[in-house]
Amino acid sequence: MNDQLTVDLDGLTDLVRQLRRVTEQFSSNQVRLGGQDDAIGDRRVNAALDEFDRCWLEGRRTITEDLGGLAKLLEQAVREYRAADEALANQVNGGSRPVCTPAGGPKPHLQSAGPVR
Repeated sequence: MNDQLTVDLDGLTDLVRQLRRVTEQFSSNQVRLGGQDDAIGDRRVNAALDEFDRCWLEGRRTITEDLGGLAKLLEQAVREYRAADEALANQVNGGSRPVCTPAGGPKPHLQSAGPVR
């Protein structure tokens, strides 16, 4: 059984870029269906399309915010993984930097307990 954690940081970074692109494209798509009184004719159909536009605007805003939030979390994860990786490398190479610094918590130090298997 492999008990090592492996994270594809380049893959996560690419995913952040893709999420940013999708967010930009999604938020710039401002197609409206309502407000076409002359083209549609029936006021009930136009009212339904106006309602759809209103709901879709709210939904698009929520989706855009969620995509942006996910991209931020992934960026933070990449930074934290890179920092932990660098700290571990420093520890292995004789440095004395802490392995990680939890937000608001103590700064643990890696204690050597023998060879790593």
